[in-house]
Amino acid sequence: MCGSGCAYSTIQPAVAAAASGATIRIDAGTYREDVTVDKSLTLKACNGATVTWYNLTDGQRALFVPRADPGYNVVVEGITFTSDSTSGGGIHQENGALTLSGSTTVTGCKAEYGGGVHFGDGDNGGVLVLQGSAIVTSNSSDSYGGGIYMDSYTTLEMRGTSAVTNNVASGLGGGVFTQSNSSMTMRDDASVTGNASTSVTGGGIEVYGGTGAFLVMHDRSSVSGNSCQGSNPQYDGGGGVNIGSPGYLTMDGDTIISGNASTASGGGVRTNGQVTMSGNAAIKQNTATGGSGGGIFGAADAALTKNAPATITGNSPDQCGGSLSC
Repeated sequence: MCGSGCAYSTIQPAVAAAASGATIRIDAGTYREDVTVDKSLTLKACNGATVTWYNLTDGQRALFVPRADPGYNVVVEGITFTSDSTSGGGIHQENGALTLSGSTTVTGCKAEYGGGVHFGDGDNGGVLVLQGSAIVTSNSSDSYGGGIYMDSYTTLEMRGTSAVTNNVASGLGGGVFTQSNSSMTMRDDASVTGNASTSVTGGGIEVYGGTGAFLVMHDRSSVSGNSCQGSNPQYDGGGGVNIGSPGYLTMDGDTIISGNASTASGGGVRTNGQVTMSGNAAIKQNTATGGSGGGIFGAADAALTKNAPATITGNSPDQCGGSLSC
């Protein structure tokens, strides 16, 4: 599809005409549409073209993929999603599988839950993948998940140099909010950086808790430069990451949580669950200005297993606090 000389000049009619499993190639241009995709499709920018897809309507998403059984498999390659509205999110896929690939960007969008991407709907599950240089950046939420909101029983995988950066949530999870019974895996050089929660917990990532709530970091993945502005040193914090109960954080390889800040406790990590560090994993140079646990703060049910040569070092005002000691 393209502006002229093609079968379709807008996206929704092309989607309606496409067979399930087809690839829709989109020519360079700006497209202002709220589009519903009700089948498995690949949406791809032609030959590296600059494709900007705007959300036009308050309360709507630029791309909406409704619930189905089985869920739809949607792949997006090289498209920028943004918003022309004051309360228009980027993407909402209710279940199935969504892959954001190549240089796909979700930016400048706002919603109550998941300003950039809202994945899942209740207990329906599904998988969201960010790979290549896909980025979710400069979005905001009035509640949870400034960049990405993951509902229950969902999985988020970040690969390559994909990034969640510079998003803001008024509540939990400035960059990413993962609901109970969900999991998030970071590998390669994936990063969560520069995000903020303006209250409570989880400046970079909020792992809300519930059975099977996991954050796993492999290879050279990083959580850095995030902030949380909670005020209660006992219950708020987690400038980089907040792990609920029961939840799990696993770091291996050359992974790093660094340069994060909390105005309560847990500059790098606040946890009410299990943290396991191995390989060259490091929690360093984080700060907790209103409490303890500059590196990591443990609430009542917290536990820490740190296997050499993993390190917790250079944090302020201390390395570990709350129920944890280093």
